[in-house]
Amino acid sequence: MAHTLITAFGFLTVVQALPSWSNAEVKRGAADVAKEYDYIVVGAGTAGTTVADRLSEDGKRKQHPAVGYVVGAYPDYRYATQKTHWKAWIEKQNVPVQKEHADGHAYGLFWIPTSMDPARGYNRTFAGLSHYIKVQPRKNYHLLTLHRVTKVNFSDSEKDERKHAVSVEVRNRYSSTVFTVKARREIIISASATRTPLLLQYSGIGPRNVLDAAKVKTLIDLPGVGWNLQDHSFALSLYNQTGDTSFPKPTTIGSNATYKEEVYSLFKKTNGGPYTAWVTSSGAFLPPSTFVGESFDAMVEEITNQRPEDFFPNDTPKELIAGYKKQKEVLLASFKSKTNAWFEHPISGKGWGMCILLKPFSRGYVKINPVDPLGDPIFDYRLWSNPIDKKMHVRMQTYIRKHFLGSQAFKDLDIVEQDPVSGAVTDDAGWEDWLLNQNKLMASNGHSVGTAAMMPRELGGVVDNQLRVYGTRGLSIADTSIIPLIPGTHTQTTAYAIGEKAADLIKARHS
Repeated sequence: MAHTLITAFGFLTVVQALPSWSNAEVKRGAADVAKEYDYIVVGAGTAGTTVADRLSEDGKRKQHPAVGYVVGAYPDYRYATQKTHWKAWIEKQNVPVQKEHADGHAYGLFWIPTSMDPARGYNRTFAGLSHYIKVQPRKNYHLLTLHRVTKVNFSDSEKDERKHAVSVEVRNRYSSTVFTVKARREIIISASATRTPLLLQYSGIGPRNVLDAAKVKTLIDLPGVGWNLQDHSFALSLYNQTGDTSFPKPTTIGSNATYKEEVYSLFKKTNGGPYTAWVTSSGAFLPPSTFVGESFDAMVEEITNQRPEDFFPNDTPKELIAGYKKQKEVLLASFKSKTNAWFEHPISGKGWGMCILLKPFSRGYVKINPVDPLGDPIFDYRLWSNPIDKKMHVRMQTYIRKHFLGSQAFKDLDIVEQDPVSGAVTDDAGWEDWLLNQNKLMASNGHSVGTAAMMPRELGGVVDNQLRVYGTRGLSIADTSIIPLIPGTHTQTTAYAIGEKAADLIKARHS
């Protein structure tokens, strides 16, 4: 069996759950870890723990849903207003109801499984539980907490055409202790789309101008490291359901202490009832042709005629411009499609006008700080750097307002606008002001991707189709940073899939 070390970056959820698992191999300092491992996984998140679990297993995995797998389920309770909101969407002729969204029909109206386990009282399931705690004791699987990997070290041999990753530099978060751990086979970075590029850059892999500014020696000039940052930006308008006489409401648990005590008691006895309800377990996922309206053809023409150079920084390398041109071809085809979701509206049963943009045209970046390379990074989503994204947010809010105020199913709820207040926004310019100047637009939904993209190197790619970093050997990436174009869905399941696939690829090349 392979001997694997995974560094946790302070993954407190795992650490807090460990006292009842006395055999879990948690390490907290240099004296606790071996000097050398077969594999080192940097990052103990969704994909990282998945990779570490698979690389350290003995091949005799039991097919049990609670061991080695994350469980998804639906709550067993629905609020009355959730049903009303569903009726409002069903009455629209151009929004299909999907029986199963995971079979390639992730558009329209459908229910979404949540990471919860009915067998555990509908408690949340997560990577640390399913891919670490539940698989212990495993003596060859070590978790190092309270430390941070700050650098990947490479062999000094000049015979290697590709830089050979041989060890990592590890720093204690609360002291000046620094030590090195070697990897016999491979180092896998799984530190997230916002942290993985920083580790690469500090290790000498990234855009030469960024590394020069930080006085980091360039080992491999890869302009795409840290570029291509994408996320699901969103804004929440509010609508007051003044005629809602139902009980309970989705807000009752938080506002009525007596009711909260009653349903919690019911939950403890039956593992059911309102306490299990996750209020956004369904949603509407719409293509542009559904919500953009009369400006659809004009937007298609505008996208077609755009030049990427007009929306990128002046010093953008030619590889990144070439890569974005290829991405734009894919985005344009998706924009025209009637089966690709670009707009998500979670259905909560509340008067929440949540509008999430699933496919941005703007591209951001993350860079190490030239003044303090190990300090806070330079981080910019560059929201609305492409004007199409601004227009999409305006169209989404216009559409959702019409949905709340004009749907027949909402007639008895007597809905009135709350934020923006009724009459405050009357045109596109008003929506733009509300979104940006009144700070309603949020840049991130926690779904960041793209900063170490799996694309050809000449198009700004960072890893190949085996997830190996270009110009290196013994170094790969397994997290959402490898995704070139953000998917029109939440990224958690995709991150697990990346972890599983990465483990298969790594095992195959070391078998």
